[in-house]
Amino acid sequence: VKALKEKWIAGAALDVYSEEPLPKEHPLREMENVILTPHIGGSTLETQKKIAKILATKIMKTLEKLGKMG
Repeated sequence: VKALKEKWIAGAALDVYSEEPLPKEHPLREMENVILTPHIGGSTLETQKKIAKILATKIMKTLEKLGKMG
């Protein structure tokens, strides 16, 4: 926050914060040189597809194991 206020750095785009959720009165929320996003920085269509495939595979393996148990 100090570096942004004192212009040591020009700006910041943040997706993760030291305190979650970021309090409404936090100074980062008022800065014009800061972009805040709610954990969507890495949420591209390509990433979502990869996650869906991984999740589907894990679900299928779990269901197969449960089927063998019962």
